[in-house]
This record gives sequence, structure tokens and C-alpha cells, in this order.
Amino acid sequence: MFEVEKRGILTKRGYDKLLSFLKKYGKSLGDDDKYVVYYIYSDKLLKAVDNASKGNAKISLKMNKIGNGSVFPETEIFFHREDFTKIKFILDTIVTPEKVMTGVQKRQNFIYKDCEFAIKWSKYWGYHFEIEKVVNDETQIQQANEDLENIAKELNIEIMSDGELKIFTKKAEEVILNSLRDLLMGKNKPKHQYNDKESVEWIKINQPVFDISKSEIVKISTIIEKIINISPWDFFKDEFYVNNQVHKGVHGKNHAIRVSIYILLLYLRRKDMGNIEINDLILCALFHDCSRINDNSDEGHGERS
Repeated sequence: MFEVEKRGILTKRGYDKLLSFLKKYGKSLGDDDKYVVYYIYSDKLLKAVDNASKGNAKISLKMNKIGNGSVFPETEIFFHREDFTKIKFILDTIVTPEKVMTGVQKRQNFIYKDCEFAIKWSKYWGYHFEIEKVVNDETQIQQANEDLENIAKELNIEIMSDGELKIFTKKAEEVILNSLRDLLMGKNKPKHQYNDKESVEWIKINQPVFDISKSEIVKISTIIEKIINISPWDFFKDEFYVNNQVHKGVHGKNHAIRVSIYILLLYLRRKDMGNIEINDLILCALFHDCSRINDNSDEGHGERS
């Protein structure tokens, strides 16, 4: 089976008008709100989907990318909704996409003239529509394309060309990837790292108090010698990391070793940390980002690591 798809951007007014028309003249398939994790490759798109409205979850693999034609051979596997977190964890661990995007999609589905309409809103696409027709073999693809274009013309909605879709999706992906990693890996770094208010308040309450006296400086030099003798960097192995891009990025080897040094510095300066094994501290520091799949917030990376 082949899924033939067309897409287009809508204004809020155009969205309301199309939605009103389809409610009146189309067959409603109901709400289809979902949370989607997009694992983006150059030639395909893998998705983990939490279908909130339908009460299920799925993995979807489209063997094409938006902007590379209208035909999307697709394979879907459905799961119980409560398994979505496990599905996402497995995919986050084993797949190595070029980019990852996540987002909530507000969606209503309709059937109109044997074609399926999805009227959508999402953070990165805004108001938009998707119209599709499923055909059994390649000989029906051309006719399906013509049917979709005729319906779009009838409803006075504009279908985006492949070139327009490529430009639009690239910009949407760049919004996601204009992230901390891009800032840190680039030459024009920000002067400050901004933290949210809750984190700043926590730091104020929990910050350690250090007496930087002359004797303390001598003590610090002794601690540095101890850290050198412990050599936490010798514990590091490249194979700790599941994603090579992360390994080479801002959360990679150098970052992990810096964290291990800082945690040893805190441990050796404080007397209230109990009987913690130094080796355990070092390994915690070295492992804390090892299961990242990107250098953005990457929700759940700490637990996975």
C-alpha cells in the first residue's frame, strides 16, 4: 500500500473556514490529538506517537521525507498507550537519527470525496492541513495525486510544492536545533548561561559555603594533587556513549571528565558526604550523559544513562 499525501499552510481564518466546511460536508472521524517524537533521517522519518484521543500508541516508519515527493510507503505498529514511555525509551536508546523533534499536535480528521483530511495545529507548523489517499499499487499513484489536487482547487486551499516543503521543514528543524549545542559549538557564544527561576532559587538555598582563605588555597592545591593521582579521566571509555554526535559534542568526553573533576573537588572539600566510594562518584559523573540522543534537553536522558 502507498500513502499519497499533500500538505499546505493555513491562516487562522483559513483553518476555521476549512474546518467549518468539512464539519458540514465531510464525514468526521473525530479528534486525533497526539504527542509525537520525530526521529529525522535524510531519507526517512521514524515516529513514536502517543495518541491521546484514540487511547493508543504507535511506531510509524515512513520511507520518505517531507519535500521528497508525495508518496510515503508507511509501516505502523500499534501498542497500548501505557507502553508509550517504554517505546520512546527503547527508540531513544537504539536509534541514531540526524535530528529529533517533539511536539503536541492538535488534529481533527475527516473523509471528503474518498480522501482523508487532517486539519492540524502544531507549534512549529502552525495551522495546516494534510490531505491523503491510500492506494494499493504504484499504477494508482498518478490518479491519486490528481484527485488530491482537484479537491484542493475546489476548496481553494493551496498545496505546497516539494521545494516549498523542503524549505519550510528545514526552517522548522533549524528552530529546534538552534539550541544550546549550536551556541556552544559555534564561535559566537552567549556571555551567560541563563537558568530558570526555580533553578536559581534552588542554587541560592543549597550552594556550598567555601572559606577562601590562604590556608584554604593550600588545601585546594592538595586536593588538586589528589585528583591528579586519582586520574578520573582514566576511567573514561568511548563506548560509554550511545550516540556518536553527542560523544563529539558539548556533552561528550571533555564534559564528562570535567564533571568528574568537579564532583571529586566537592567530595574532597566537604566532610558531610558519608562513606561514598570515590570510584562510584567518578562513574556517575562519566555516565550521566552517556545515553543522550541529542544535545538539547533530551527528556529522560539522566534516567536512561
